[in-house]
Amino acid sequence: MDLKHGQIFWKRLADFWALFTLTLFTLDFFTRHQFKASATAIAVIYVAILGTFAGQKEYFRWKNKYISKFFGEGFVILWTAVLAILIVIAFINQSYDLPDEMAIVYISVLTFFFVTWKSKTLKEQRLAKKR
Repeated sequence: MDLKHGQIFWKRLADFWALFTLTLFTLDFFTRHQFKASATAIAVIYVAILGTFAGQKEYFRWKNKYISKFFGEGFVILWTAVLAILIVIAFINQSYDLPDEMAIVYISVLTFFFVTWKSKTLKEQRLAKKR
């Protein structure tokens, strides 16, 4: 698998698991944790895939002339919006509560985003110094 196909593969896999995880967390929320066992397993899988994607992306950013065409801000916004909506619903109707794993996954998404954003910034600064 060449660089481009590898990037596309991990991006699509991470996208799929992000949407699947968000959907399952939302279902778990509205069914009052009927998907608890699945939510835990899916959270672990998603964080592992997201970490692999982010790590692979950063490795190629520093080893090659890699320019990301993907914007992680979209995922941060999506996760934030879904989480905020569920928090408001839980506040209004206290018979609902968030899946425990959702906060962990959200913090992981933020962490991967900020680490890769900082890496990108450092790489751009390094390239600017070489000019």
